Amino acid sequence: MSVLVIGGGYAGLKAALDCAKDEEVFFVLRTPNIGGFFSKLHLVEEKHPFDILSPLIEQIKENDKIHVFTNSAVERMKEEDHGFRVSVRRKPITIDETKCDSCGECWKMCPVTSPDRCNGWLSNRNAIYTPEDALSYAIERETPFCQATCPVSLDIRGYAGFIADGKFKEAYDLIREKVPFPGVLGRVCTHPCEDLCKRGLVDESISIAKLKRFVADHVYENYGEEIKLEPIPATKGKKVAIIGAGPAGLSAAYDLKTFGYDITVFEKLPVVGGMMAVGIPKYRLPRATLEREIGFVRAVGVEIKTNVEVDTDMFAELRRTYDTTFISVGAHVSGKLGIPGEDLEGVIPDIDFLRALNLNLNLGNEVKIGKSVVVVGGGNVAIDAARSVLRLGSKVFIVYRRSRAEMPASREELESLEEEGIKIIFLANPTKILGSSRVEGVECVRMELGPPDDTGRRRPVPVEGTEFVIDVDTVIPAIGQASDLQFLEGSGVDTPGGRRISTFEDGRTTVAGIFAGGDAATGAKTVIEAIAAGKRAALSINEYLSGEKRADFKVESEIDLGEREAREKSNLSRNYFPIMDIALQKRVKMPKLPGEERITNFEEEELGYDAKMAVEEANRCLSCRKCIGCGICAEVCPQDAIVYDQTEERLELKVEKLIFAADMEENVPPGEYMYSNVVTQIEFERMLSESGPYGGIIMRPFDGDIPREIAFIHVLDADEDECSPLAFEFLVQEAKSAKERDVDSCIFARELYEDTGDIKSVKIDDITVTELEETKNLRLQYVVEGEKEKEKEEKEVDMVVLSVGFSLPEYVKKRGELVGIKPEELKSKMWGKPGKGLVEVEIMKTEKEGVFIAA
Repeated sequence: MSVLVIGGGYAGLKAALDCAKDEEVFFVLRTPNIGGFFSKLHLVEEKHPFDILSPLIEQIKENDKIHVFTNSAVERMKEEDHGFRVSVRRKPITIDETKCDSCGECWKMCPVTSPDRCNGWLSNRNAIYTPEDALSYAIERETPFCQATCPVSLDIRGYAGFIADGKFKEAYDLIREKVPFPGVLGRVCTHPCEDLCKRGLVDESISIAKLKRFVADHVYENYGEEIKLEPIPATKGKKVAIIGAGPAGLSAAYDLKTFGYDITVFEKLPVVGGMMAVGIPKYRLPRATLEREIGFVRAVGVEIKTNVEVDTDMFAELRRTYDTTFISVGAHVSGKLGIPGEDLEGVIPDIDFLRALNLNLNLGNEVKIGKSVVVVGGGNVAIDAARSVLRLGSKVFIVYRRSRAEMPASREELESLEEEGIKIIFLANPTKILGSSRVEGVECVRMELGPPDDTGRRRPVPVEGTEFVIDVDTVIPAIGQASDLQFLEGSGVDTPGGRRISTFEDGRTTVAGIFAGGDAATGAKTVIEAIAAGKRAALSINEYLSGEKRADFKVESEIDLGEREAREKSNLSRNYFPIMDIALQKRVKMPKLPGEERITNFEEEELGYDAKMAVEEANRCLSCRKCIGCGICAEVCPQDAIVYDQTEERLELKVEKLIFAADMEENVPPGEYMYSNVVTQIEFERMLSESGPYGGIIMRPFDGDIPREIAFIHVLDADEDECSPLAFEFLVQEAKSAKERDVDSCIFARELYEDTGDIKSVKIDDITVTELEETKNLRLQYVVEGEKEKEKEEKEVDMVVLSVGFSLPEYVKKRGELVGIKPEELKSKMWGKPGKGLVEVEIMKTEKEGVFIAA
């Protein structure tokens, strides 16, 4: 008999040892260390967790029946006769665990430091390290923050390093490994990577997109012959039809061609590129750059047919004659304002305007527009439309229903718009377009911001009696886009509301053999997101057609940028001790055409870096979070245990039993608590631990000062979270531990589940926390229970410990669903242990034969 234990927490460890008495055990841990939630606590039943874990880890090491896979993840599980087939991916730790004796010589010499997530981001560690509950040292080549947030996982740190060394061709090659459009992305990418660039905590983030543009332009100018591509033969013997030649379609086409498929792309427009060609103005994206990079797609043998509109009959024909179909038609249908007068002459939808503008400019035709134009909206498309109107010589306004802070348009675009003198009328919304046969004006109403809506932005509310009129002859609505999907009628493909295609994460639709991606599946997004969608679909199509699972282009990161993105951004500001030592160096300013010159034509606005500027900017990169491959650790290792060429492993296991060792994961704090000196319970537990980042001394993460007073805030109640009482129990113990260290403590909670002893506690109905800019102290404003009519009370503290509760890790939930175990069953068994301590573990049956839960 063999069993797979999923989860490296204490419950998983105990389950592995228990099963190993008479079964072979495969023990899969996502991290290099054992212990999970348990190991992060400062005390468990009056003992240090390591004192409990250490003898068990030694038993694991010595037990020949237990096969431990650290730094590994279960990817797929499938039920088979008498058991389960399991696919495991193991990331390299660059250490031979059979040789490493944990002597520590390597980490003493390692020159690289990065934030230590094992210690709640509260301190740094070396690139090579060992947590106290690890089986061996590891070089955990953590994903840099910038790469983690890039939709295609570009190795930004890598190409910035090449540029800093003057290796421009090598930087270009590294980018081209992932994307076919480096020059395009260098100009129009919304660069989410820069939002998580740690350099931004020192002065300004690295100008990542502009560096990408520089290497593309430099290579195209200097290495023309060297980057020519040859046709790739279609070795697979299968054909793929792609509908839509935008960034998603072309990326899928390029990747599938490199896999060996015969690819044909069908495009409705007379030009190739989708929104890159007809939705982005030439002053941002010169057509020569786009055409050159589309040429690379053609060069490898992708056939692109323009002026071909796919209708229902042709779609049926494509399904008959091609082995599979990828739909990437973009979002070329403009949203409606839904107000009277929208059918008047002079109302031009944003996409129609930009498409006509770009197509006519390509042909050298004159483009006409009204003399006075209002653009409605606040996104990048609205900005593009307004700036294009100005270049046509007309007067233009923008009307936006929220404030500047809520505008979704990029910061750079807004700054350029303001440099060009275009006025934005904030907190206003059109109610009626005036005129008899054509537009003569727009009636608007003033707005005010109410509570947040589903997007997290404050909802605009009309202010009665504040109507006003703007005299214009043209209105360009820019308030959203959808896809034209009429050709899918009767195909069986699910299209909710007829505006987008419903897909799985890998691009599969509800019909086998039909895939979709880009704006057609997600609604209007960005070029880089569309490219990622195309690449993701290419992998899925390849697996569908050949059964071959290729390596994913997306780097699996320990940084969770889903619901935890705000927390991860907040974590960046935790590590101030080394950041304070970095010298200030402002980013290199991008040269531009002067405002008065650029508004008279459609020449490219930004002039680009020269080599000297690019090298200077690239040298600002902090090379954070990642092993730099210097080899020093290998030189000093007496056991020759460093293995730099260790590669990722993929393992196929056949087991009779599955055990889910449900561990706890701390929930994400609400956004209003994201301040430098607000820590969560687990982060505070690491502070309290003698083996933690501060040796058991309580210090503020921002500046290392010892706090005089801490507020412990419990933001849950039992109706919201069934683990609320447990979280409160932890919080009381933490407050008592702080008081034992001569730090004043006070607990604020909506529900007091137990006596807090000599710790002051306040039962509240509401509480808000704000940061004081100069001291980074926290101001609490709260309403005591039953005193809602009174004014809020205030209190200033040095630090806040926030209790946000615990939940099952998403990873465990998703793996459970693979074998039919619902999250509710996992959760009920995880929390359903009244009166049992953390060190008691029980292996329980589930409703599924052969599947168990350890908790």
